[in-house]
Amino acid sequence: MPELYDPFLPRVIPLIFYYLAIAVFGIFMSVKMGQKYRERKVRPPMFLAIVFVILTIAVFMLAAGLIEAWHDGYFGDLYRITLPFGYSAIIVADVVLLRFTNEILQKGNKLILAVLIIGLAIIVVLWLPMNFWGSSPGPGQVSIRTYSTLALVAYSFIIYIDIISVAGRASHATEDHVMKHGLQLMVVAIFCMIGFFVMLIIDTLLIITNINPAGYSIFVYFAWVFAIVFYISMYLGLVMPPWFKKAIHH
Repeated sequence: MPELYDPFLPRVIPLIFYYLAIAVFGIFMSVKMGQKYRERKVRPPMFLAIVFVILTIAVFMLAAGLIEAWHDGYFGDLYRITLPFGYSAIIVADVVLLRFTNEILQKGNKLILAVLIIGLAIIVVLWLPMNFWGSSPGPGQVSIRTYSTLALVAYSFIIYIDIISVAGRASHATEDHVMKHGLQLMVVAIFCMIGFFVMLIIDTLLIITNINPAGYSIFVYFAWVFAIVFYISMYLGLVMPPWFKKAIHH
């Protein structure tokens, strides 16, 4: 094993299969949303399908990085790339998710360009070598990983809080029973994304405080449970399958 790389942790093996299962689920949800776009020929399903595809690709990349590490016996270059790639994918998904919400609620897109520019700036920072993704800084080296991660979290939370606020107000304002439930599910989905980040933050804190310096605690698994609920809630809230509408009316 090269000296610059950390050894692979056998306890991470279950996470590989967990990621692969989530990725397969993501493909299924992406296909379902794509089908709805082809049926309806309107933008919201297209935007949501793009969000699903981006997140699914990110999960596949994370799984690929761990599979390579499992094969080689150490966390190599592919693994290190998957970390900023995954975070960058979340930023792109956030922008598309905001665009989706604006389309659904007819809010307008005046701030999209500013949000996109800020997101691109954070992506650039995430890819800087001073983050030392998947490794530890050497003597005299300073890591900016914590600050990069905080920038990502702050950026995402601002977008999520805005979506929750707008969708929540629209839910209270509408008298359409079905639409009200659809908007409420959208709010639930965004809260799930906040839960996703909270779980990852807890895992990071366990690493920083040396309680679990190797990372990949149970909170990583919890994080992706939130992501699965996000997929389902967003799909049901937008598509409103007949059986779901029937359940709402009853």
